Amino acid sequence: MGGPTVRLAGPVAVLRDGAPGTGTAVCGRKARTLLALLAARGGGPVPVDTIVEVLWPAGAPGRPARAVATLVSRLRAALGSDAVQGGPHGYRLGRPPAIHVDVDEAARLVGECRSRGDPRLAAAAGRRACDLLGDGPALAGESDAAWVRDVRSGHGALLRAARHATARALLDAADPVGAAGIAAAAVAADRFDETAHRLLMAAHRSAGEPARALAEFERLRAELAEELGVDPAPETRALHLAVLADARPAIARRAAAPTSRPLPGRSGEIAVLTRAWAGATAGEGGVVLVVGEGGIGKTRLVAEVEAVVRATGGQVVGARCYRSERRMFLQPLVDGLGPVLAALPAARVRELAGPRAAALAGLFPDLADAVGPPAGPDPADVVVRRAYEAVAAALRGMAALRPTLLVLDDLHDAGHSTVEFLHFLARHRGRSRLLVLATLRPEEGSAVWDALGGLVDRLDLGPLPPDAVAVLAAAAGQGARASEVLRRTHGHTLLVVEELRGRASGERGVPEAVRTVVLARARRLGAGVEEVLRAGAVLGGVVDPLVLAGVLGVAPHVAARRCQRAADAGLLVAAGRAYAFANELVHEVVAASAPPGVRAADQAAARRPARPREVAARLRRG
Repeated sequence: MGGPTVRLAGPVAVLRDGAPGTGTAVCGRKARTLLALLAARGGGPVPVDTIVEVLWPAGAPGRPARAVATLVSRLRAALGSDAVQGGPHGYRLGRPPAIHVDVDEAARLVGECRSRGDPRLAAAAGRRACDLLGDGPALAGESDAAWVRDVRSGHGALLRAARHATARALLDAADPVGAAGIAAAAVAADRFDETAHRLLMAAHRSAGEPARALAEFERLRAELAEELGVDPAPETRALHLAVLADARPAIARRAAAPTSRPLPGRSGEIAVLTRAWAGATAGEGGVVLVVGEGGIGKTRLVAEVEAVVRATGGQVVGARCYRSERRMFLQPLVDGLGPVLAALPAARVRELAGPRAAALAGLFPDLADAVGPPAGPDPADVVVRRAYEAVAAALRGMAALRPTLLVLDDLHDAGHSTVEFLHFLARHRGRSRLLVLATLRPEEGSAVWDALGGLVDRLDLGPLPPDAVAVLAAAAGQGARASEVLRRTHGHTLLVVEELRGRASGERGVPEAVRTVVLARARRLGAGVEEVLRAGAVLGGVVDPLVLAGVLGVAPHVAARRCQRAADAGLLVAAGRAYAFANELVHEVVAASAPPGVRAADQAAARRPARPREVAARLRRG
């Protein structure tokens, strides 16, 4: 390179042949400041009066021009006669190759990086520029004078430009890892640098990591909204949509990827739901009901999908429906959306609510300061419709910013308003990045399905297949008993898990958790169905509605209807014109729950046929 290099990036120093030597060692403090001032002017002349003001801010010496000339002589002696040029009226730094300035060389290299056709050479120039500029600040240790602030500002802008240009060149050179490192440094220096965020997203995308690109967008979006109350730029949003489009195959593949907690036997269902999520990320949202009896694994399956959503940059809004809150208007939506909306800036909430802000304030009183007071009195049907429109608009607005999964657990316990809102949402879905998943028990959710069936998708969740039971048994150290566990549980997920847990711990009999779940399910079906189940367990494993009708003293069609309700709940299964218990564990639990008198009658029936009315009387006495 020739002559020495003046370093302004960091503490002022002079470099010779790559070996740093401090300015103090070379020239003294004021001479070093003079060198920095001349270097900062880019080779332009600096009047002596300006030099005096900078070097002696508290007051000039007796003969200021001579004092400046003395300092210049020291610099020339240390750096070479051509390092500083000029005379009594002003001075300027010499030009290359007599002397160089690191920021000037870095600026030249940034231009080379931008214009060089070969991306590998461009990247090399850019990396060298970044190395010369360091991490800043410039003129470290100098006073906070105006000219120092100008140098630091220029250094920061040049470093930012160097990182942008270098990251682009590295992307063009098919080096996404290198590009990500440079872009990440730019983001760390300025978290609102959208160009750097886009470059980092592009690097992750190029590296085949769309989830990281989506997460980067979400970090930027959240910070812009929280700190500045603005959205990402159109270019950033466009890149986000492109990454989402690329991510759809990756999201679908995620279904087959191993997880930290494997979910055997559900790969098909996971694939269906992850495809639904992939569609939602591209604007093809919808509503899916996951239907299955209690304990079959609906909530666990949805949790797996939630993991996919978060891994691919989406957000999850979850709520549970409670039977005791059915009369409370849209309570599950209020529970789920309330914390999310409360965490948003007021401007964002107003934007999401749109013209229905007052209706939203009626549902979420804590938002009144952000969106204004609730609407005045209106006819009830108008109030309800406005509330539905406001919540739907808020959900779609959130999904427009970030693909959203809304989970409603135990929809069979929801009130009429929540089911009606889902009908409204599904009927007016349009294009949206919102996917709704709701879990439903078939025996309690028939009315829900009747209300929504024509507008939503349904995924029925059945027992685990034998190979899944074998996997779970092996994991529990009970691989040799897999067939027996399958026979006793018929693949019911909760029963399989609890039976294996009980066996592994040496527990005898039916596990208490299984007993509690089975009896709770029977109790929810009502006293009549409980009576049928207990009578069937006492009289044998086959439950014949005609026999039970005689035993219980009810009409045959009543007994048949009660048996069918038990079958809908997964406690019985159809077996020709009769029914059988779904599995041995259910039979054992129900039989053990029968009162002592009934069990005695069962034992007597083994020795002589019991008269139906006698058994019925004992059942009722309980």
